[in-house]
Amino acid sequence: MRLLLLLALPVVAAPTLEPPAGWSDVTATRTGPNLVASFQGPEKSSFVLTRIQPVNLENRAAVRTLLVDVLNAINTRSGTAFKITSNMATTAFSNGLTGHYIRADLDGRPRLILCILEFRGQTMLATIISSVPDTLLPSILGTLKDSAPAPAAARSARS
Repeated sequence: MRLLLLLALPVVAAPTLEPPAGWSDVTATRTGPNLVASFQGPEKSSFVLTRIQPVNLENRAAVRTLLVDVLNAINTRSGTAFKITSNMATTAFSNGLTGHYIRADLDGRPRLILCILEFRGQTMLATIISSVPDTLLPSILGTLKDSAPAPAAARSARS
């Protein structure tokens, strides 16, 4: 007697994002196991979304400390002098996600936002460098969603 057993395997969908008009998705040219997306915009504009170690998003001090540490690392590695211009803030995006972020200026102009969010149980860090980061961050993160689920696998078993 032959028994056909259909098993629904757990689907771990990869998150997807859409780059803004005029930007290129350069994720495939970058490396790193925690990279989710990388976009290149006009001039020196860029957006990167990476998975990071979990942080308690309810602990505002821990989130702010992490964001400041990331900003300091960016300044050190790139030789730039981004300066924090706002307290940590929280915002909701059009897809229901909530992000905790800080803004930073370069040469007195708004140029960077660092944002921590949780998506499907994964903590992520979004970094955007642009002449209009306040406009672009919500439009990019608002497109974050699961990719199409994979079809269920079929397995046959004999008894």
